[in-house]
Amino acid sequence: MEFIKQWTFCVCVSLIISVIFSILTPKGSMKNFYKMALSLFVFVSFILPLSDFHASDFDFTKSGISDVLVTEQDETVESMINSEVKTLLNSKGVTGFSVSSNADYDVTTGEITVRDIQISVSDDEDVEYIKDLVFDNLGLKVRVIRVGS
Repeated sequence: MEFIKQWTFCVCVSLIISVIFSILTPKGSMKNFYKMALSLFVFVSFILPLSDFHASDFDFTKSGISDVLVTEQDETVESMINSEVKTLLNSKGVTGFSVSSNADYDVTTGEITVRDIQISVSDDEDVEYIKDLVFDNLGLKVRVIRVGS
């Protein structure tokens, strides 16, 4: 990103200098020579900073882009876990619950790490039944809490 900032600054300064010199160009036979020289100056000011270009200047791991992608992937994994648990509980007739999970997805290994799955149920639901149901069908250990009716 620093490269783009420097390049933009260089181009802007070159254009300002070119405008000033174009105003000061003499009339007559030398006008075409000055315009050609100014055009060459502007062209070189566009190209010259590219000699300092390095691919490492565009390292996206330093920027927030990779963080956003990881966050979105984590949220997608959590959403999938929540959906699976909700589908299971609905199919078994459990009502009045909410599911929240905390999980990470590692892009390099493709592994999903589930830190916590919490199911909030009303007081009339059997907590042990729900824990066993989710573990037996999905292989996930969950925390079930009662939040009232």
